Amino acid sequence: MDLCKRTQQLWRAYLVADDLSAMLQVMDWIDPDCVVIGTGRHEFYVTIQKLMEALEKEVEERKSVHLEIVDEWYGQRELGPDACLVYGGLHIRDMGKKGESMVDMDTRFSVLYHRKGEQWRVVHLHQSMPNPEQEEGEYYPKTLTRQVREAQDLAEHMSRLARLDSLTGLLNHRTFFEEGERYIRQGGTFWCFVLDLDDFKLVNDTLGHLAGDEVLKRIASILRSSVRNQDLVARVGGDEFALLCAVPRGEAEVAVVARRILTKVGQQRENWSVWPGMSIGIAKVRGGAGLRDAFYRADAALYRVKRGAKNDFCIDTGE
Repeated sequence: MDLCKRTQQLWRAYLVADDLSAMLQVMDWIDPDCVVIGTGRHEFYVTIQKLMEALEKEVEERKSVHLEIVDEWYGQRELGPDACLVYGGLHIRDMGKKGESMVDMDTRFSVLYHRKGEQWRVVHLHQSMPNPEQEEGEYYPKTLTRQVREAQDLAEHMSRLARLDSLTGLLNHRTFFEEGERYIRQGGTFWCFVLDLDDFKLVNDTLGHLAGDEVLKRIASILRSSVRNQDLVARVGGDEFALLCAVPRGEAEVAVVARRILTKVGQQRENWSVWPGMSIGIAKVRGGAGLRDAFYRADAALYRVKRGAKNDFCIDTGE
């Protein structure tokens, strides 16, 4: 039996007919326990009665829609003496009153027929709409892979934002201590620098806060260029920064790093009508005491500089 022709009649009764009467004429072809899976999110029916109840709700909406089948194709495959699969595709369109395409979609379908006595009845119908961006040979829609990739990129971006200071791109206060403790556990000699700009408020009051932000970004760039890539550089407060360095083995090497920073900061002064100085406190990380202990001692050393001439450094070895 040509079940492709019958399937074509089923689709015309469902899609093109203006009311349910045409559908009722082919009801005898559908098994009462037919399972239907449609393209909609909730279109799943386990009996023909459930399907008809859903179709009755569509009657009013369908009155304003006049679908036409622009293109169609059918294939038939015998699954046994009493079972047959019909599959294919439809291109469906609805032209609005102004001649504009209101509905223009491709759909794929598979219809499973089972012979009961002398009658072939539909026992399962599955309709789906392929993703329009899926290319030939692509097993998953490109939009799906893109969505996954974008979600991963967003998660990585949000993770970076949570770790970084938004203005300078340096590590933030929390991340400095988290990453610093892990860095120290690797073993070695570490020094913590706490750096604070001298009279930074004068920059904001004289040149404005946008200029103040630019100064902070310049300072961040100077600090990055003054240490190794694996050393940690952070903005831990408004105009306060911190470093965790593993290279300096003793006070002499520590002093070299501090002077290098002060020199680079001072060199910027000629480009600005108002430019801050920098005070630096430095402390050696003591075994077992951890980074916070070194940070507090470096901070105390910093304020010894602040109470003096400023624009200098002070080292607390912790010995």
